[in-house]
Amino acid sequence: MGYANDKGARFERKLVKLFSDYWGIDFGRSVDSGAYRGTNKEYVGLGDLQPPVNNDFPFIIEAKHHEDWSLDQVLFSKGKVKDFWKQVVSDSRGAVEIPKAPLLAFTKKYADDYIMIPYNEKVYDSISRQGLQVARIAFSIDNTIKKESLTYDLLLTNFKGFSSVDKKLYIDTFLNKDWESFSLIQDKDSKPNPIEEKEDMDSLLNKLFEV
Repeated sequence: MGYANDKGARFERKLVKLFSDYWGIDFGRSVDSGAYRGTNKEYVGLGDLQPPVNNDFPFIIEAKHHEDWSLDQVLFSKGKVKDFWKQVVSDSRGAVEIPKAPLLAFTKKYADDYIMIPYNEKVYDSISRQGLQVARIAFSIDNTIKKESLTYDLLLTNFKGFSSVDKKLYIDTFLNKDWESFSLIQDKDSKPNPIEEKEDMDSLLNKLFEV
């Protein structure tokens, strides 16, 4: 258990630096991670990484370093990542005064640092045009209260792809926006294809797993 916690802490510290360098503000680990050092009390307990107060970062971040998942499970809404996404969605819904979208950062040993956020066509195109890895997926989680399945239109990339996008596009798209209004798929017939890529799935999986 201690080893697992240490892996998670190392991953969070790595992400703190990556997000801080990319966004140009000083991120920190949350109080739940045992290392919260900010003063933004509004977001205490929401996510694993937190930016400083009065920030324009439009996401709530959940960071997971676990071994018991595979990328093919992610592409078909199976396995542990479903629980991770459900958790960050719940945290995002808790950001009432300043709505922020969910961002799931996850990895495992010898894997890349993956990022999953609500799908946006302009963000997708921005990453794709640069020749970086990106996929559009329909991702489902169970709503145990209403006893129904919720399906989200999501974008899957790695941190390199995520951080290649102009920050203003993220702000304009997600900050103070009802992200579920354009990400939650109500009509099953309107689901996007599992992967909108020219390459076949095996090729995409191989490239996404490249270290």
